[in-house]
Amino acid sequence: MASMGLDFKPPKLDDLAGWELAAKLWEVGLTFHSCGCSGPGYRPRERRAYREFLEHTLAGYLGTLRQHMDAKPTTPKRIEDQHRAVATWQERIARIKTALAEEAR
Repeated sequence: MASMGLDFKPPKLDDLAGWELAAKLWEVGLTFHSCGCSGPGYRPRERRAYREFLEHTLAGYLGTLRQHMDAKPTTPKRIEDQHRAVATWQERIARIKTALAEEAR
């Protein structure tokens, strides 16, 4: 059992491939948590779509990392926050890159 978020639309019970992809999303830290008002989040339903989803997610993560790295914090607290944010996004990027490498095999 995993908390995938209110916006997660699960596969049908007998959709083993769909559940495998949902597990892979969980493993790389991709869940569907929000306020619950935007409806079910997009979930890839086949291998090719999963790879494309990871590539799209990676591009977004790289952009977010760039924003944090380009920030010019002026207080010690904000500098600490920036370092924490950069480390978080680097870790997320590493997980996505690992998943993409596994899919390439």
